[in-house]
Amino acid sequence: MLVFASAAEAQTWTRTATFENFTAGQSFKPAFTDPVSGIRFYDSTHPSGGFVIDYSSTYFGPGNYLTAGVGPVDGLGSDFGFTSDLPSAADQVSLDVSYVGGLTSLVILRGYALTGELVAEQAGPPDAPRPFHLAIHSDQFNIVKAQVSVGAIDIGYDNVSYRIVPEPSLLSLIVFFVWARRGRRCR
Repeated sequence: MLVFASAAEAQTWTRTATFENFTAGQSFKPAFTDPVSGIRFYDSTHPSGGFVIDYSSTYFGPGNYLTAGVGPVDGLGSDFGFTSDLPSAADQVSLDVSYVGGLTSLVILRGYALTGELVAEQAGPPDAPRPFHLAIHSDQFNIVKAQVSVGAIDIGYDNVSYRIVPEPSLLSLIVFFVWARRGRRCR
């Protein structure tokens, strides 16, 4: 008897853009792809239309993070949201947010399916700590695009991550088919 695990029961992988592989002060316009996670960032809502990798010893602990219009040290971009494409459909997307001023309840993380349908949404908590964590989830592993929208707030992001079920390798498929054929011959 064959038993197949559902996508939710299978082993999952998490990929994270930490921005540590970039140099503080490095800027991108209009888009860039994080080579570690494969996430493509675009549609910056900052007036500059771009992205900046910044460094801080305080906002997220020591390290690099994503913002816009400032840099290379301890800056937070005003009114900065973005859209990102994931390299694989995910069931979860999350990020860490640091900010100064503004309403954190207006920081909203949304996830979209390939059809453009909104499948997950989470707003920041009112009076959130610095930094705070936002996460969205879909049982269907169908989030292919994530979008962050904000109100009037100075903001930066770190640890942008997504969780996927890895596609089976070719070797796994060959082993499965050999095993299945052998099972048929034994009958």
